[in-house]
Amino acid sequence: MIGRIKASFPRPQDLTTRVTGRILAGIIIVMALSQLISFEKMKDIFLTYLPASAESSLLLPFAAFIVALEVFSVPFLLGMYVSPLMRIVSAKCAWLVVFYVIISGVYGIIYVPGGINTGIFGWYLPLMSAVLALILGIIMLVLLSIYTIRSIKRS
Repeated sequence: MIGRIKASFPRPQDLTTRVTGRILAGIIIVMALSQLISFEKMKDIFLTYLPASAESSLLLPFAAFIVALEVFSVPFLLGMYVSPLMRIVSAKCAWLVVFYVIISGVYGIIYVPGGINTGIFGWYLPLMSAVLALILGIIMLVLLSIYTIRSIKRS
């Protein structure tokens, strides 16, 4: 049938791969939920990072984009029943989320002196150090690399 999208489960994964994906999915879900709870204050968090001449009307759409990336990354990490194209899109979203965390940590270390809320866990769960954001990003990068490589080896 033309135009029909066929969903499927990914190939069976071993215990290490499943646990790695679930840990990373848990971190990303907590990030997304905490950012959604404090969504109105995300603009203020981003304004602490950016110079005074920055366009503030684009900050809420950017925050919405980050949360959407986090939500769309979950099907890949949990091995959900989705189409192969959605699995690829979800994997790319997971990589973009990890790079966002790393970039915000590096940007905070270089350009923002002192401890400020990085916004990774929203307003109510402040991650007050860009160094901690960078460490979290590196941990997420290692977990995602392990998960992706082990998932590809199983295909």
